[in-house]
Amino acid sequence: MTRFNAYAELAACPAEGVFAIPDTLSFEDAVAIPVNYLTAYHSMFEMGNLRAGDRVLVHGAAGGVGVAAVQLAKARGLVTLGTAGASKQDFLRKLGVDHPIDYTKEDFVKVVRHVAPTGIEMALDPIGGKSWAKSLRCLGAMGRLVVFGFSAAAGPSGKRSLPRAAKAFAQIPRISLLKLMEKNQAVIGVHMGRMEGREGVLRREMMELLEMYKAGAIRPVVGKTFPLEQAAAAHRYIHDRKNVGKVVLTVGN
Repeated sequence: MTRFNAYAELAACPAEGVFAIPDTLSFEDAVAIPVNYLTAYHSMFEMGNLRAGDRVLVHGAAGGVGVAAVQLAKARGLVTLGTAGASKQDFLRKLGVDHPIDYTKEDFVKVVRHVAPTGIEMALDPIGGKSWAKSLRCLGAMGRLVVFGFSAAAGPSGKRSLPRAAKAFAQIPRISLLKLMEKNQAVIGVHMGRMEGREGVLRREMMELLEMYKAGAIRPVVGKTFPLEQAAAAHRYIHDRKNVGKVVLTVGN
């Protein structure tokens, strides 16, 4: 695990951020675990304290973090609602999402409120802008909104756009702390690259994830691999929303 400059044959990072790959774990599965599964695990169980029976809305459920969140939720006995486009609905069902939502045709707030009239316990939202406002409306008492990305600032090509970013920023809900108190709700920010002084927490979580992999409770979905020299093509593949699961860069021997 390194914060930047990881697209290389050799990388330097603190020793506590290095993990040996178990013999039973392939390189592709190994590199698909840390960022995705740590983000989901840290959000749901370290910061969010979810418990069996809780209901969680996973935006982008067919993506890297989304797949991780759904698998972890199933392993811990949670009820899952997941959003994705029309072409990925069958994948969501095969993944085990309890309530797949086609965000291009359905208002996810209405679907969530139909499933849970009094609101759910968590929404995982990496989109930002008006999506955060709508995710808040899905929460009930003791509900947590986890924000861990701001993809609304990017255009269809995946490139950041100042006009889109400004519009998305203007759509961020203005949250009253008094309102959060009245509703027994929380907003949680997660940035795995900003965990200075908490490396021990990440190491503990990573070791738990490796044990869950060993037990068969989680299994990374690697949608496509690209050689390191085609990193730009890998990003275009993601920006075009073609990926299901994790996209991996491989390094030649």
